[in-house]
Amino acid sequence: MTRIILPLLSLLIAIIMLGVNYTYYVDEKLRVVNAELVRTRKVKDSLSDEIFVLKTEAARHQIARKEILKRYPNIYAEYLLFLETETE
Repeated sequence: MTRIILPLLSLLIAIIMLGVNYTYYVDEKLRVVNAELVRTRKVKDSLSDEIFVLKTEAARHQIARKEILKRYPNIYAEYLLFLETETE
């Protein structure tokens, strides 16, 4: 009887240990993936903030340029000439 129980008990312990090791492996992989996801979200949020600031600044320049060019038509003509010939 002992000859049968000991090998079965050893097999059961080995199966349990494999399950525990596999669970630990999966948990560790999930932790790494979650940490990478958090880092990626932070980078995305940071870039979104930078883009918002740049778009806001560009819009302010656009509004200022339109107003200045309305007030000074000779500068408007010079601006268009410069834009068409000097910037490519």
